[in-house]
Amino acid sequence: MANQYFDEWGFLLDKRNNVDEGRGDAIGTMALLYFCTGNQDYITPLFSCLRVDGNLLRHPDLEKNNISRDHLTYWLLAMYKNIEDSIKKNVNPYSLFLLNLYFNFYRRWKISEKANHTIDLWLYENCLLHDFSNKFWNFLYYLVEIPYMFIMMLWNKAIRKIYKLWNFEMLEVTAYEVDFKGEIYNPRAKLLYPAYARHLNAWKIHFMPNSFGKRILQKICLLMDIGNIVIRGLLGDKEMVMKKKEFYKMYGYCSLSGYRWSTELNNTNDRYFLKNDEEIKLDKIVLDYVLNLYK
Repeated sequence: MANQYFDEWGFLLDKRNNVDEGRGDAIGTMALLYFCTGNQDYITPLFSCLRVDGNLLRHPDLEKNNISRDHLTYWLLAMYKNIEDSIKKNVNPYSLFLLNLYFNFYRRWKISEKANHTIDLWLYENCLLHDFSNKFWNFLYYLVEIPYMFIMMLWNKAIRKIYKLWNFEMLEVTAYEVDFKGEIYNPRAKLLYPAYARHLNAWKIHFMPNSFGKRILQKICLLMDIGNIVIRGLLGDKEMVMKKKEFYKMYGYCSLSGYRWSTELNNTNDRYFLKNDEEIKLDKIVLDYVLNLYK
């Protein structure tokens, strides 16, 4: 691997990231790899992020207490999935010990110096704590989340129309055809409920059991999306996944700085293309996972 490498803690880092080689997003990276592969090597590094003082660090080398809500959610979902995977293998998971520590001793409204819980995240955590099987907490979560996402859906549609933000993706473009940030980026895109948040929401919904509330939330989130196949696939859009399967087999995907499925290939995108010749392609691993959800 020319640019990627695993550090001493087991995190996948990238030398092309001039800020911190990806340490700030390390939890999300490893969680996504684990969601899509179930490889124990990808979950083990996340065990080292929870400190004895109760702080969750973005990476063991980064001592600053600035974890975000998004990365806390990725960490919690990774622990939850690891517990499920370990039970199937009749293994006593260390993730269960860490999750109990978090909920019994470390959980508080203030997540870090940077972020606090929101009501919907707090309720989602309660759902996760009860293995998504407690109808009371699931109901309360949907009671809050469905109206909120409905408002965000209407907001995004209005912002796109007012500021001429595209409601489609340029799937066929390559690095030689367009420079998103330099040529077409519209800074008003910052007003949108962002694609990276919608991507995480799709994973959160994906982990929840089928129910009437889930179906409503899926439909609302699908109405907010404009063609991101990973988001749509996680939200249950089998028709689009089956329709686009052959396209992605033929054309592959456009590798961007950052993570491809947390943005859109249109004038809301402020990133640039990368030539992805790395051995571990997170974008491709996640795409393959979604394409294989439906046969």
